[in-house]
Amino acid sequence: MIAFDTPDPAYLYTCRPGAYGIAWDDQRRLFLVRTPDGLEIPGGGIEPGETLEQALRREFVEETGYELEGVEPYLSIRQYLTKPLEDKFYDKYPTFFLIALGRRLGPPLESDHEPCWIEPRFARGEMAESGQEWMIEHIVKELLGKSFPEHATGNARSSSFRREGRFTKEGGSHGGAGNPDTSG
Repeated sequence: MIAFDTPDPAYLYTCRPGAYGIAWDDQRRLFLVRTPDGLEIPGGGIEPGETLEQALRREFVEETGYELEGVEPYLSIRQYLTKPLEDKFYDKYPTFFLIALGRRLGPPLESDHEPCWIEPRFARGEMAESGQEWMIEHIVKELLGKSFPEHATGNARSSSFRREGRFTKEGGSHGGAGNPDTSG
C-alpha cells in the first residue's frame, strides 16, 4: 500500500479508515470541495457500525448535499495526518471510490464545504492532503487520459444537475472551477 507523509514519533496516531468519492464530468473536471484547509476529495472517516459505502454516502450528503447513484471501489492508500494546533493525529486508511452523483438534496450540511467542478491542473498544489494530491495525478494519468468507464459517463449524462445545467463555470483564482447554481 502506498503511504504519504511520515508520523511524528512524539504523537500517538488514531487509526482512521475512510471513504472518498471521485467523480468527473464530460469536460474532465473533477468534483471536489473547497474547505478552509484547501481542496479535498469529498468523503471522510467511518463511524462505528458503518461500512465503507455507508460512510461514503453519508459523507457525500454532509459535504456536498448530493446522493450517490453509482459506487465502485477503486484504490486504497495510507495517509498520516499531523495537525498539532488542531490536536489531530490520524493514521488514515482512505479507500477511494469511483462514483456517479445522484440528486441534490440541498446545500452541504457542513457550512465550510463548497462543492465545485475543477480542472485537475487547477487542483495541483491546492489539495489539503498529499495523498489526495497524488490521487488527482493518478486519476489524470490512469483514467482521464483514456475512455470513460460507464460509471463516469453517468456522472455527466444521467444525473439531473447536468441535464439542467446546474453547474456553471466560474472565473476566479481556480480558473476552470464551477459552483452549483442553486437558482433552479
